[in-house]
Amino acid sequence: MPTALHLFAGIPVADFRTAVTWYEKLLAKTETYDNGVRKITYTDPDGNEIGFGQVPG
Repeated sequence: MPTALHLFAGIPVADFRTAVTWYEKLLAKTETYDNGVRKITYTDPDGNEIGFGQVPG
């Protein structure tokens, strides 16, 4: 039976807004929820995803 590997990797940035703009240009699907939370999801050619979220504030 195969085992699943779950990995969480954080990428610290000094300027969140600048980083968001850069990653959006790279390859992103952006969503903003009704409560103001903004989520950006990146998908690689193999279908793997990484998502970043920001709580409004």
